[in-house]
Amino acid sequence: MYYKDGKYKSKLNSLAESRRRRNQKRKSKFYNTEKQQKYVKHLIGAERRILKTKKSPAYKFLSENEVFEKLEIQKTIFFPKVFSITENYEESISKIYTAVYSYDALYNETVRLSFKKCKKVQMISLFLLENLLLEVFEYKQKLQPKLRLKITNQIEVIKSENNEVNKRLCIIDNKLLFDIDIDDKELIPVLKRRYVGQRTSKSYVESRKKRTTRNIVQFFNKQIRNCSKFELTELGINNLEGIISETIDNSEQHSFFRGEWFVCAYFFEDKDMEIGDKVVEAQLHFLNLGSTIFKSFEERKVENIEMFSFLDEVSDEILSKSSKFDKENIVTLLSLNEGVSSLRYEDEGRGTGTIKLLRAFFEIGDHEDKERGLHPKMAIISGKTLINIDNKYKYVVSDNGKIIIPLNDSNDVYSPPNTSHLKKLEKHFPGTIISLRVYLNENNLKTKFS
Repeated sequence: MYYKDGKYKSKLNSLAESRRRRNQKRKSKFYNTEKQQKYVKHLIGAERRILKTKKSPAYKFLSENEVFEKLEIQKTIFFPKVFSITENYEESISKIYTAVYSYDALYNETVRLSFKKCKKVQMISLFLLENLLLEVFEYKQKLQPKLRLKITNQIEVIKSENNEVNKRLCIIDNKLLFDIDIDDKELIPVLKRRYVGQRTSKSYVESRKKRTTRNIVQFFNKQIRNCSKFELTELGINNLEGIISETIDNSEQHSFFRGEWFVCAYFFEDKDMEIGDKVVEAQLHFLNLGSTIFKSFEERKVENIEMFSFLDEVSDEILSKSSKFDKENIVTLLSLNEGVSSLRYEDEGRGTGTIKLLRAFFEIGDHEDKERGLHPKMAIISGKTLINIDNKYKYVVSDNGKIIIPLNDSNDVYSPPNTSHLKKLEKHFPGTIISLRVYLNENNLKTKFS
């Protein structure tokens, strides 16, 4: 009866057709989703392969210099008890390279920097660690908008059991400021400034370099006023700006690629202390990756025949008396002496920058307190050479009126330096770091200038 009518048959056919279409739609949707997932997976795989060749300029330069050889990716990097590239270079530099290598290789992860067992940390080490990590992070940020794969990572700093270490770590993780003991009044972190530039960078009328030098000197002058009744004169400000600018110039000229340079200024001060007793610690650090000091001389040996004749004579004399150093160490040290420069053949005024930097800051910041462990210091790392300059071996004026840095008791450039102040490193550093740490104190300034 139903079939004769035809109405029910038509309705059944309609329902069957609707059911068929729904099933087809579901299958199509599932297929498209599965296809899309495979396509996204393919894209991410392709991005991972591309990212193996997409590296920041600094990372690529370090990689070409084989600093990442034989390193393994680690999500947690455990730093040594003494994290210092001037006191524990080999172990400390290895941890820095491991952190940078791991941060670059990992995607959308948390990289933990554990200082739990660290009992001593120096700012020069944190300066290098932070700037290399930031350089990779900033490069990844530029790439991120073009990628489906999330490539940036989080950094987690695991604090030390040592309060003095944690005060230094505040520089790279300001959340640790809340963990400082409220009764601790000695050398609390108060200011940090980071500057990065290159030869080609310009901003409106002023270059990045000019603004950097002006800001650093202003911050430095402010800290002098905070701890004393003294301040820099207009002439002193201009001279200091010129000295810092010349140091950055050197970084530009010896840097790889576009002349990148990194500068950081750090300030720590005593809290709630009388002006005469109050101490301000000021640190200034310069970094460039590229030619080492020794390599810069080697590359211009032909143009600098007279200069190299002197360097060969002195280094041969020293090496005949001591086997603790090699020619690179001695030439790097001699380069600090007034009038010695790889570019002196172009400009006879070259060869005074580092000396002037040392003299200017030590002149006003050579306050020392052995009981508190406060010792002003300049450290230079370049290639396989580490130079330490302090109040024990500072600089002297030679018979011909030039400033020299012999780093020995006899104050003789032809005699071997003290091994505590000139060291031969096992691992090559492909660039130059200049680190300056001084202490400002009114009583010390009164003794000098009143």
